[in-house]
Amino acid sequence: MNIGSKRFATTASLPLELLTRRKYIRSGHYYLIQKFIESIRDDKVPPVTGEEGRKVMALQEKIFNRIKV
Repeated sequence: MNIGSKRFATTASLPLELLTRRKYIRSGHYYLIQKFIESIRDDKVPPVTGEEGRKVMALQEKIFNRIKV
């Protein structure tokens, strides 16, 4: 197997490997989404408000616009 084939095989297998490892499945995003679902289901305050989400997205947009070449 040449280097290109090895790289392709490694790249192609990575998502499957990540999905099958519990430590990746239980990431911060997983818990945040679970808490958001619970907040809707149980009529509680969400872990992140809409205003906080808008601020983060505005900041991300500024960063991406600055690094565009």
